[in-house]
Amino acid sequence: MILASVKETKAAKKLLVSATEHLSTLETTIRDMQEELDRRALVQFSGAGTNASSAARSAFATEDDEDQTMMQRTRETQERSEQYLQGTSRALQNSEETGLTILTDLDDQRERLIQADNSVGNARAGAERAQTALRRMSGNAVCNIALHWLVIVLLVVLIILVLYRKFFS
Repeated sequence: MILASVKETKAAKKLLVSATEHLSTLETTIRDMQEELDRRALVQFSGAGTNASSAARSAFATEDDEDQTMMQRTRETQERSEQYLQGTSRALQNSEETGLTILTDLDDQRERLIQADNSVGNARAGAERAQTALRRMSGNAVCNIALHWLVIVLLVVLIILVLYRKFFS
């Protein structure tokens, strides 16, 4: 899940860089077109006082209209690109926030797993100590049973001896 989020973030960053480069290109084109329009307007206004023919002025006016239409389309494209760029930037920011949240959650889970591992280790050590104690107790119980049987056998032998002496002596 984290890998997918990281890949999405990288893809969004590449898209953001690409859109920024495209926007920069559009801005340069608009600037160049604006300079061309300004130059043509200057030529047209300076030619208005001379004996320039009306056909030449009409040709300049038609080119100016075409250039202005093209400028308008370029501006609209630039505005759409800016909106797209802003949307991509928001998506990238959301992806980064999601990634940070996931990393924080994973860090918390890692801490909990470490604590659980420590607890299991402590429980395992306690179980091993208990097992050792049970083995000792089992060994002691066997010794106690053997000792009891020895005492019983000794008592039986002593009783038989006492009876033998009492009746046969």
